[in-house]
Amino acid sequence: MTRQEQAELAELLRHSWPGWTIWRTGRTWYATGCAVPGCRSRRTLHALGLIRLCERLREEKARTRKGTA
Repeated sequence: MTRQEQAELAELLRHSWPGWTIWRTGRTWYATGCAVPGCRSRRTLHALGLIRLCERLREEKARTRKGTA
């Protein structure tokens, strides 16, 4: 995947996960934000692949829905 394709994919993910800033450095993808609108405590998630980062974002969303955030 080219850098341009990665940038376009990151932009698409930003729209899919509002409230999260998504970027890539080296082989690691990062997401900084919060699954709860208006929260004051931001988290940074990271993963070695984009699919795993999406899984982590889904896990974070499910975790906050259960009230264990």
